[in-house]
Amino acid sequence: GVDAAIAYFAPKGYSLSEALHGSAGALASFGEAVFTHDFEGIDEFHNRSMQGHYGRLLQFAGESGEFWAAQLDERGFWGTAGEFVRAMYWWVSLDGVKPYKIVDRWPIGFK
Repeated sequence: GVDAAIAYFAPKGYSLSEALHGSAGALASFGEAVFTHDFEGIDEFHNRSMQGHYGRLLQFAGESGEFWAAQLDERGFWGTAGEFVRAMYWWVSLDGVKPYKIVDRWPIGFK
């Protein structure tokens, strides 16, 4: 019932069942990597997430991870930490904006 209501009212890609399916896939991939030291499953899960196979929320999480990994490579730890703090100030300033609208307006670099 709850998933049907969320799926009906939420934009495409935000259903609870998609997020739970993706979360279960993530846990299985992570467990496989921990026990077998084979990270191929995590890479496959990440690629599928980035393509939207597990809904928009997990796609956004993958895109965010890619962004912050690039920041870490480019700026180092402390530069990335400062950028993260600026991003959080920006996020808090978006009073009344729906989360799915934020994804569409996500600034590059948070300057």
